[in-house]
Amino acid sequence: MSYPTDQFRRILFIDIETATQQALYSDLAPNVQLHWQKKMRHHVSAEEYPTFEEEFSALYHDKGAIYAEFAQVVCISVGYLIEDAQTELSEAEIASGNEAKPEAKRKFIFKVKSFTGESEVDILTAFNALLYDHYYDRFNQFLCGHNIKEFDVPFLCRRSMVHHLKMPNLLNIAGYKPWQVHHLLDTMEMWKFGDYKHYTSLGLLCDVLGVETPKDGMEGSQVSTAYWDGRIDEIVAYCQKDVIATAKVYLRCIGVEPFGDEEVVFV
Repeated sequence: MSYPTDQFRRILFIDIETATQQALYSDLAPNVQLHWQKKMRHHVSAEEYPTFEEEFSALYHDKGAIYAEFAQVVCISVGYLIEDAQTELSEAEIASGNEAKPEAKRKFIFKVKSFTGESEVDILTAFNALLYDHYYDRFNQFLCGHNIKEFDVPFLCRRSMVHHLKMPNLLNIAGYKPWQVHHLLDTMEMWKFGDYKHYTSLGLLCDVLGVETPKDGMEGSQVSTAYWDGRIDEIVAYCQKDVIATAKVYLRCIGVEPFGDEEVVFV
């Protein structure tokens, strides 16, 4: 598969954060608790907990946010690149009188925006509207994320369906074959080079590729707790850092020098 190395404005980088639908397992309706028990039956062991009920509760706290049937989208961060071609001669070239045409140097500005709020419907509606208005051509526009094919896109599609929201073209991929979703650029897939045996986190990939990322105390597994504690601003900041890191990793994967943090603009 080839990846676009020019016209970067056609790529929308995305990252989502999710939380459980209820703060506690005990808050779930009885029928939903039953479904959760069936979902988690292979993970249950009475060795660490006195009762299976306590273990199902702990599993909901730890894993509930990754299943679209039991979770919700609480933040979507997006970003896009604006490229400027600069032609500057080095001081050495000027001093030597070299009149050769200088090589164009790529300079980027990365604009970031987040969708969040108390209503998942409002978050999804606003994000879908962005896709409808600006990213609607599967043949010439792209969505890029880390593990986007396995998590972000399916999650967004399922939650949109739950709320009876019409699916934008770039998300409406139900039944599509792998070669029909070339508009989904997955940095984890790019790193795998066809290897399907293991998962590589975005943080690990950043460290391996030498991509600088802001360090903070939050991890993906802590988002749900932060959401129910009302720490939405922390979640937004965490989500934005991930989408910035994803864009840098993408550029690094295609052999282009990533932008610096000073080139990031929040809108």
